[in-house]
Amino acid sequence: MIDAVVGAIMLAVTKIPDDVVLALREAYEREESEIARFNLGNILRSIEIGEIESIPVRQDTGTLTFPVKAGSKMHFKGRKN
Repeated sequence: MIDAVVGAIMLAVTKIPDDVVLALREAYEREESEIARFNLGNILRSIEIGEIESIPVRQDTGTLTFPVKAGSKMHFKGRKN
């Protein structure tokens, strides 16, 4: 289970869907603002590097959260405060 979760996270942070990359490239080509083109170019470069190096490409520093459903009889092991 852990390997599946880690694999899903790695895929989510290293692979941007092709249609999103295409939309970003099209936006880059249409954009007239130098600042916007610079930022779109950085995002596209980050995507390329992320795919090559298998490193995260997200532009934010968000925290991963997972919804978990568990029954009332589920026992959790973990750190006590």
